[in-house]
Amino acid sequence: MAIPSRDTLTVLSCNSMKADILNEQELYGNAIGLCKASLDSFSVEKGNEIYYEFSYAYAKIGNVDSAEYYYRLFEPNNTFIYSKLILNECIAEAKEDYKASLKYNKSLNAYSDSITSADNAAQIRFIETKYDVERERREATIIATKYKVKMQLWALIAIIFAVAVTLLVIILQRRSIEMSRQKALIKSLQADKIRISDTLIGRLRGKNEEERRLAEAFDNRMKFIAGLVDPSYRYGNDDSILLEEYKKSMVAIKADKALLRDLRSVVDAKTGGLTSRLENNYPNLTGKEIDLLCLVYSELPTSLICFLLHFSSFESLATRKTQIRRKLGTDQRLEDFLKNQG
Repeated sequence: MAIPSRDTLTVLSCNSMKADILNEQELYGNAIGLCKASLDSFSVEKGNEIYYEFSYAYAKIGNVDSAEYYYRLFEPNNTFIYSKLILNECIAEAKEDYKASLKYNKSLNAYSDSITSADNAAQIRFIETKYDVERERREATIIATKYKVKMQLWALIAIIFAVAVTLLVIILQRRSIEMSRQKALIKSLQADKIRISDTLIGRLRGKNEEERRLAEAFDNRMKFIAGLVDPSYRYGNDDSILLEEYKKSMVAIKADKALLRDLRSVVDAKTGGLTSRLENNYPNLTGKEIDLLCLVYSELPTSLICFLLHFSSFESLATRKTQIRRKLGTDQRLEDFLKNQG
């Protein structure tokens, strides 16, 4: 027998479904007519579903012989076991063999229960598998997240460590530069302490109380500087102790306002009121800047000016002098500018 074409199988399948709908609607005659038309139009192999619909319709109308005939044509189909049980039950009822009908009914229920159990088991396995997959996915996500957070934490620690090291290096470099500058200032003080006699302070004769106090105060300061600088050997190689002592002395000098006040009085007496003219003509000058101008006018060494006005280095003093020249509106050296003012 020739193998039916795909189109033939499609038509037979459609007719079988139509016949099934007619059987469910108990239109058994219509179902039989549709099945006969299919058999007349096509060559139908044994086991085709169309024979099931034929046998079912005949069993329902009580035509046992036809029902059994078409059942035998459908029987080679080993796929539809449940359908065969239905046909056996229907044929047994048509024969009024209720014992056999009950047996097939029980078999149907058992088979249905087994299918339901299998479906439930499959569904349970599917749910369990899905749960396991989801759990593994969540666990993998948690592990990945923990690893990511851990790496970010380590990266943050590395950045903080790098920043801390950089800051420490900068602080140490600045401290080293500051110590070098202050050591240079102390060394310059040691060299300049003998130059005080060539300055305005050194030429004071104690003609009045201000000059006498100022000369005495500067003499005490120079003795203090000598006591700080000359025996620096006692600090050994520990520059930090020397610098600490120097800072303490600068703080003490800064707190002594009488010395600079007397210096202003002496400079005003020598110049006919230089500080008053500076305050009137250049009101944006600060008190410390006028004190600095008085020290410059007195021709004191730069190192001593730094010491008396609490500048930590020559660079700091040079920066302040530049700022003062801007306020005065001059490009001259402050020494030359003050000589013209005096």
